[in-house]
Amino acid sequence: MMAKARTERLAEARKSAEDFQKACQDVFDYCTIAEYALRKLALLPEGDDPRDTVIASGSLGPEDALAQASQSLKTVANGLSEQEIRVCDCLALGNRILADCRPEAAARVKQWMHAVNSRWEELLEWTQMREWKLSQATADQHERRRMLESLINWLDNADRRLRSCPTRGETQPDDAFSQSDVSSESSLPMNVQSMGLDMDQDHIRRLLNEHTLFETEFAARQTDRDVILQHARKRAEEPTLRKHKSIGATSKPQSLRGHSVGRGGSVGRRSLGSRRQPLPEEPPKTVYANEKVNEMNAKWDHIVAASKARRQALEERLAHAEEVERLKGFDFNVWRKRYLQWLNEKKARLVDLFHRYDLDRDGKLSHKEFVDAILNSTTKMFTPLSGSDRCRFLLLQLTFACPNKCFLLPEFPSSRLELELVADIVDAKGEGFIDMQKFNAALRNGAPAGAAKVDLTKAERSAIEHETSHQVSLCTCHNTYRICKISGNMYKFGDSQKLRLVRFLHSNVMVRVGGGWVPLTEYLAKNDPCRGRFPTFFVAGAIFGRQCEPGLNSLLCVRR
Repeated sequence: MMAKARTERLAEARKSAEDFQKACQDVFDYCTIAEYALRKLALLPEGDDPRDTVIASGSLGPEDALAQASQSLKTVANGLSEQEIRVCDCLALGNRILADCRPEAAARVKQWMHAVNSRWEELLEWTQMREWKLSQATADQHERRRMLESLINWLDNADRRLRSCPTRGETQPDDAFSQSDVSSESSLPMNVQSMGLDMDQDHIRRLLNEHTLFETEFAARQTDRDVILQHARKRAEEPTLRKHKSIGATSKPQSLRGHSVGRGGSVGRRSLGSRRQPLPEEPPKTVYANEKVNEMNAKWDHIVAASKARRQALEERLAHAEEVERLKGFDFNVWRKRYLQWLNEKKARLVDLFHRYDLDRDGKLSHKEFVDAILNSTTKMFTPLSGSDRCRFLLLQLTFACPNKCFLLPEFPSSRLELELVADIVDAKGEGFIDMQKFNAALRNGAPAGAAKVDLTKAERSAIEHETSHQVSLCTCHNTYRICKISGNMYKFGDSQKLRLVRFLHSNVMVRVGGGWVPLTEYLAKNDPCRGRFPTFFVAGAIFGRQCEPGLNSLLCVRR
């Protein structure tokens, strides 16, 4: 009887162990399936635009994808609620086995119970985390959608504000300045009534302050735009026909590349001028899959451009008003002296400045040509390479103490308004043009005595001495061609006893010859034997009436 009872207990214990093992395996299998489903949910897109992610059946947009993910997660959660009963039964069965088993088997049973409990708690925690992330993604998506609608409405209102706000101070009904009037290139009448001397500068400054507040508010919206564009998906690029053409163009045979076929079928070398330079392509504009995002982005760029244009118009309008206010006390005599001083400092001639604008050579310029001639009379940038340029480089280094090799001399400090007022004063009869002789007479009238006297500055003297020393060092004659300074700006050249005037004109060292000025390099090319265009023995032959022997060349000059 005892053996039979023991056999029955062993059979029951074996059956309990098999049931416990099967229950644990069922829990593990369910956890594996649930984890796979949660892992699929973790790969779902969280963007705001239509995507190509396939869930269950078909392609879904972001809202449908999140809704499908929430539904799948709810199914997993319901399955966990049903499976929780089986897990509790499995653990209860393990506790009963643990109460009846032998001590050496208790460790194995506890290990299985711990594995089931840990796997189940990990699955519950993962499910709760995915549920929180999906709910957060849905809330963020709705918030970004609301933010997008709000930003579009704000941009529409901002566009209406920029269109309705004035860009000038409206002080009089007849003050008909448009936005083009603000430009520095506009041609404005110069009489007192039409120049707008009564413009309200305070009103323009108030408009500028209001526009600054608008720009501050506009900059605060930049964060919303960045968030929207960060989560917006770009549209896939489509292959264009131009790319296919470029691919086909590369399939030209190697033997014919760089050659052109003539009429007779001959292959000739292609000229360099026939090669077309590729036009610079504009950077491709970013296109998003969501049309509303594209609409918002286009409106944003439009508001940026309109805001910059409005600020520029207001600033130019204010500068125009301040310039007009300054011109109320305009004195032509003061301007004349200032312009004469500027011409003297630049060592420029009035005829040279206006010569390129007088195309018909009648000595007359229109008002616009007159203004442009003075505004564009600045010296261009240069790099000292030749002898005369090195002289200019030294002069500018001594004057401006600038170590760079390129300089830009300051232009005449004036404005278009001031010069048009000068043109009206010079053209007192209203003929519509400026007679350069009359302008020169009006400009020189009342000039201070001694204004035409040459006064060499220390920088000019140093530049002339440096250039003359440099040119003397280039002489290769047996007896070096000498340039001696006698007094002031008077120099003696070679063996001649005649003194010549040397000045620094037009950024060059010039020598007075006859009634004009000649560059030093050109003067030396005509008078220094080693710089002539022909060999010395030909020159000597022309002097003595016959061609000299080559040996005579060594007595006269050593050829370079």
